[in-house]
Amino acid sequence: MEDELPGAGWGLVGSRLGTGWPPRVCWIGRFGHRLAKGAQNAYYEEVMSNLTPKSIDRLVLGTVNASYRTELDADQLASAILLADVDSKLPHLATFFGEVKDKLILAFADSHGISQAKLKAAYKAVKAITGETNKGLERDFAHAMGRAA
Repeated sequence: MEDELPGAGWGLVGSRLGTGWPPRVCWIGRFGHRLAKGAQNAYYEEVMSNLTPKSIDRLVLGTVNASYRTELDADQLASAILLADVDSKLPHLATFFGEVKDKLILAFADSHGISQAKLKAAYKAVKAITGETNKGLERDFAHAMGRAA
């Protein structure tokens, strides 16, 4: 399928018979080999550049909805971000800004037509309530401000 991630992903390393319990989660390359940190970053960049809007939505929603009984679809999440709807969607928005990788957050916003100003406003509203930060996303916001100036 065209919306699948190409050949790699997160996997479990270690077992009761191997290196111990519990298993650790790490990035597994195309051929089932565990990748070193530098290779993980390079492969992550390659994967990120090949994602379709549908696969971006699936990755984001897999994280955002994982811990909650009420699930949001991509349009509901995008609407909550646009409206900075922290009252009714705080758990999902906090997970979105706190647990999703910054580049995936930006890709989701871009694929749903969410401006950086709206994204930043929603992030600040969530941050004000929860106190949680996303240093990568803040760095991306600062970098974009530097380019705009």
